[in-house]
Amino acid sequence: STWGGIFFVTPRGMRRRPGKSRAHPDSKKKAASQYISRTQAVRKLQISLKDFRRLCILKGIFPRDPKKKKVKSGNRTYYFTKDIAYLAHEPILNKFREFKIFLKRYAKALGRDEKPTQTRLKRKRPTFQLDHLVKERYPTFEDALNDIDDALSMIYLFAMLPRTDRIPAHRTRNCKRLANEFQAWAAHESALKKVFVSVKGVYYQASVLGKNVTWLVPHKFSQEMPSDVDYNVMLTFLEFYEVLLHFVNLRLYKNSGLFYPPEMDPDRDEAGLGVAALILKPAGPTQTVSESVAEPQPDASTEAPDAQVTERLKTVENVIESLVDRDAEMNSGDESAAAEEDEGALETSVFGLEPSSLQNTRDFNPVFRDCVIYLSREIPREALEFVIRSRGGTVTWEGETAPIPVDSPRITHMIVDRPTQQHMFLDREYCQPQWVFDSFNCGCLLPCHEYAPGATLPAHLSPFVKDEDEGYIPERAKQLKRYVAAAQGEPIESEEEAVEEAQDGAASGENNAEQESEESGEEDEDEDEEGDEADESDEDEESESEAQSKQPAKKAKRTPVPSPNPDGRSKEEMRYLAELEAEKKGLGYSEHLKQASSAEAVSLSKEKRRKLQEEEEQKQLAVNMMSKRQKRLYDRGMFGKQRKQDQADKLKTKAKMLKSKS
Repeated sequence: STWGGIFFVTPRGMRRRPGKSRAHPDSKKKAASQYISRTQAVRKLQISLKDFRRLCILKGIFPRDPKKKKVKSGNRTYYFTKDIAYLAHEPILNKFREFKIFLKRYAKALGRDEKPTQTRLKRKRPTFQLDHLVKERYPTFEDALNDIDDALSMIYLFAMLPRTDRIPAHRTRNCKRLANEFQAWAAHESALKKVFVSVKGVYYQASVLGKNVTWLVPHKFSQEMPSDVDYNVMLTFLEFYEVLLHFVNLRLYKNSGLFYPPEMDPDRDEAGLGVAALILKPAGPTQTVSESVAEPQPDASTEAPDAQVTERLKTVENVIESLVDRDAEMNSGDESAAAEEDEGALETSVFGLEPSSLQNTRDFNPVFRDCVIYLSREIPREALEFVIRSRGGTVTWEGETAPIPVDSPRITHMIVDRPTQQHMFLDREYCQPQWVFDSFNCGCLLPCHEYAPGATLPAHLSPFVKDEDEGYIPERAKQLKRYVAAAQGEPIESEEEAVEEAQDGAASGENNAEQESEESGEEDEDEDEEGDEADESDEDEESESEAQSKQPAKKAKRTPVPSPNPDGRSKEEMRYLAELEAEKKGLGYSEHLKQASSAEAVSLSKEKRRKLQEEEEQKQLAVNMMSKRQKRLYDRGMFGKQRKQDQADKLKTKAKMLKSKS
């Protein structure tokens, strides 16, 4: 039939309302077939729940939340059916089953006290490698660098943990070795860009082949192992991250032309020096990758050509020779001092003193190039050593394994964390550890008197926060900018003049805001009484001129001439004409300038208020034309913006209160 009524007859003889599509009877089955519960997956794979969790972590498969609630209700965990089918063909799954058989046989031999059988089963214990999983999850080297942040944080965390019944000792040693290898490469290549010391630990950010990698290193304290943490899950993640970081280190060392794995100095290793115990050497043409760990698939965009590697090796050798010759000339009379300088020059060249030929091709700022810094025993030596060597500095410490003795005249700075010192060298600067981090972030050597032993340290600002985006710039950030400008040779004003200008700008902004609010209120109340508005504006001008007349004459002299120069006259002519006008009115030159500036500010404020009112009306019309969804998104954005502004206002108010108290 036709559309004459509410109902119509379908070709199958069924009646239904027009405009409403009827769902296919098999749509629910199709939606439900896309997901599978965890219990069903465990039964399908025929493994235990513990092995299933471990397999999902290694393969990178995680639970899914069904978009359409057409699956069975209840508090269940769902996975994609295709992911479970993908797990069914994993070779590690067979290894899990073999290991389960091994445990049964070993338990049986242990119960019967069969020692030869136990020894034979231990030799044939099933093992597996995760190399193919790294290649599957990260086809290119860039993909591996995108996920290296979590791997570094996890490995640095376990490197700080003690050996317990849950964490074996060999896992901790392996984590320390991988972390030191990556840190040595970053210091050699000067890849470190930002560093920030917080309560949780030290945040680092390095540029690895153009990608920013950020990780957290805990403080080296005695760690307490919490009891509410599932260490089996963390150890499974760690097992995969160890293989991943080993792949990354191998590729980074190969691109830099360095031998991998680096050699270890046994004396420094026993002393617990960490990164300082590694000896980086150029890779020879006969170096091959060990068979136990396969090399990742090379990427054409990141693989260094052979010509570049050979040229780089030549430049490194030339720099080492030049440094040795220079030290020998400076200390030709003292053979022992020459030997010490040769050793220190060789070490610093390996750990990041950039050759002059590579400074133009890299974004390298050798902040500590001319500094030989002594690290006292009470400070965090690993973090400071990493930061200093990343910017071309030379580091020494206390002990027999130190490259430079304490009484050497080459030492320029002493990093200490004690308020008093028993013996102080007059030709050295004594600083607290924060001086190293702040100088690194600023890109220049900051004054040492602010970081003297026992002094109250200035604020340690985070380089990861952009003050302009937050809407509040701390006073310490402004001071650091002046230090950087002075180091770069840019002309800057003194700190007193900058503070006075900031106060003048704040005072003028408050006066203009008060004028705008008063005038807007007067126009809303008396729109037709123009004479009253003129009288009130005159009173505002008089009150403003009285307030400004109380300011010192020094500030008044810096007040610029408010009116523009349309006739192309010089400043002397404009000043002469302004003085003549002041004599006609019977006023001084400074008072005349103040009155002229206040009158011009009033006229500009009216035009500005009119423009702001028009923009506000257009904005309100655009908001009214939005749909509900767009309006909801707009409100969320404005809420976040207002919250950020409120936080900035609180910080400004707090800064004013602290400044007034001081």
